[in-house]
Amino acid sequence: MISTLPKKGHLLIAEPSILGDVSF
Repeated sequence: MISTLPKKGHLLIAEPSILGDVSF
């Protein structure tokens, strides 16, 4: 899931999980 937030914490976004939407 590509979070609408800026690519600030593109660490968890690597994994297509619900955590990616709420990345730090």
